[in-house]
Amino acid sequence: MSPEQVDILILGSGQGGKLLAWHMGQAGKRTVVVERRWVGGSCPNIACMPSKNEIWGARIGHLARRAAHFGTLTGPVSTDMARVRQREREMVDREIAFHLDRYKATGVELVMGPGRFIAPKTIEVQMNDGATRVFAGSQVFPQPRLARGDSGYSRSRRCGSVDPHRGARARLPTVSSRHP
Repeated sequence: MSPEQVDILILGSGQGGKLLAWHMGQAGKRTVVVERRWVGGSCPNIACMPSKNEIWGARIGHLARRAAHFGTLTGPVSTDMARVRQREREMVDREIAFHLDRYKATGVELVMGPGRFIAPKTIEVQMNDGATRVFAGSQVFPQPRLARGDSGYSRSRRCGSVDPHRGARARLPTVSSRHP
């Protein structure tokens, strides 16, 4: 199978991948983003934003229960978890719609399916519909030398701990001592 040639080829639609893709698309570069599962990455879908939604819901409940301590009288306080989950789902749906609109507006092609490097600057994608596509890019992100395993690249256990100058296994200093 002959690879489809693109200017910019990005593996992963998370924070770095999507912003780079949208910028390159706006600059007129033929850009393809390969995403295994979550449009926009895990943060707006299952990680950061949904968990913050639940944390803020719990915080509001806590404050309402303690309102009398501050001179505000309230009645009984309870949490409707079905409503919390509905609010979370609505937020995630808005985020996905925003991301899909940005891909369309910038002319970037979002390809859904797991991708893996099969050669330098060449990624094979097993599309979610069962088809296989192969892309070769003039520029590829992350850099192929960081490629590890079938997933196409190695994600470290902590955000921001990949040093492109030393490779995926290098650890950068931790900004906060609260995180192990």
